[in-house]
Amino acid sequence: MTSLATAIKNSLDYMNNNPEKLEEHPTEMIDRLIEYMETNGQSSSNEVKAHEACIAVVFESNGFKLAKRNIVPAEDGLYYWYQPAGSQKSGDFLLFRVENGIKKEEVLFDAKHTNSGTFYLNVGWFNKNTIYIVSFSVSADRVS
Repeated sequence: MTSLATAIKNSLDYMNNNPEKLEEHPTEMIDRLIEYMETNGQSSSNEVKAHEACIAVVFESNGFKLAKRNIVPAEDGLYYWYQPAGSQKSGDFLLFRVENGIKKEEVLFDAKHTNSGTFYLNVGWFNKNTIYIVSFSVSADRVS
């Protein structure tokens, strides 16, 4: 099994080298994440964003599996929870490694997207122990 650190590094390298992949609209993943939120008792006050779904696609392509929120799978492997604290809380993805039914390591990610040079944080500042993935779209007429 690939280590958590290696799978995360591979995911981030892929996003960095293929930023256009964070501009797609992965309808199937969006639908899966919507279902995931509703089936776990969460309200749908925050819609699933396309850039979040793109990030989930990259994580899955690097060996992570979507696990039921707040339930640690019994099978060893790499997993993630989407919006682990709910839709209005910081942290869009919690990536973790399971060994013998126990969560051994975890890393929290927050996804931000902007069409300008400005993006907004949930609490007005960066949270400790959180990796931020910031993607942005810049129109061709604004690039000099």
